[in-house]
Amino acid sequence: VNTVFPGGTRGIVLSEPIRSERVRWVKFRPLDSDAHCYVVARFFELIEPGPRASFTDPTPSEGLPELWSPSEAGDLVTSQIDIDMRSAPGYSGAPRLRIAKNSLATVLGPAQGADGVEWLHIEHTSGSGWVEAHWMIPFARGGKWIEVDTAAQTLIARKDGTEVSRALVSTGKPGYQTPAGAFAVTHKFPIRHMKGSLRGEQWDFPAVPWALRFRAGGFYLHSSFWNDEFGSAVSHGCVNMPVPYAEWLYGWTPIGTPIWVHR
Repeated sequence: VNTVFPGGTRGIVLSEPIRSERVRWVKFRPLDSDAHCYVVARFFELIEPGPRASFTDPTPSEGLPELWSPSEAGDLVTSQIDIDMRSAPGYSGAPRLRIAKNSLATVLGPAQGADGVEWLHIEHTSGSGWVEAHWMIPFARGGKWIEVDTAAQTLIARKDGTEVSRALVSTGKPGYQTPAGAFAVTHKFPIRHMKGSLRGEQWDFPAVPWALRFRAGGFYLHSSFWNDEFGSAVSHGCVNMPVPYAEWLYGWTPIGTPIWVHR
């Protein structure tokens, strides 16, 4: 929510400057309030310097961590296509079941070679079996990751396979669906101007807090102070969250955190 401070308002700066929207912002708390917000740094004058603390600038560098090859038990992978799971490595293994594109699975052990290709032994919600490794995308190796279920309109934050938190969200409405697939957080913005026009609809929100970009083209996990329909698909493709939850997720989520979006 936008806040207007009258001239002469005094407060405490809680962070080092963060670059976003081509300007620098600081986290600011007025002296007469327990709440904080982000303000443009150039509009403030330093009255008294405080003790210098160590802050991490959440503005990211470009790019993601290098890809790794799934080979350890517990690695998470997603499928690039609909694929058969077989009873043994190799094409002679009897097909056990078929898993859909963009399914999430857990690697059960090192890859094995057969018939000139590498095979992975995986555990899926439908069962276990062997699949061609080149059709599986490395997703996460322990640590933090985020699941967005567009059917249930739910976001789940996980760490080392354990659910940490969940919340109702709003993903893309018909014609503006949130893209499904395996992604990762590439940028973090404490404040972001969300503006666009697509298929005859326009939107313009100049100061949206707590935005995590996960795909080029304007796809974010972000707060939505104008939405009171969480649990329903009403966005233009982003994942909308209540402001308090978005603030928590922003602080919990480092750059490179994997995100699995599925229906």
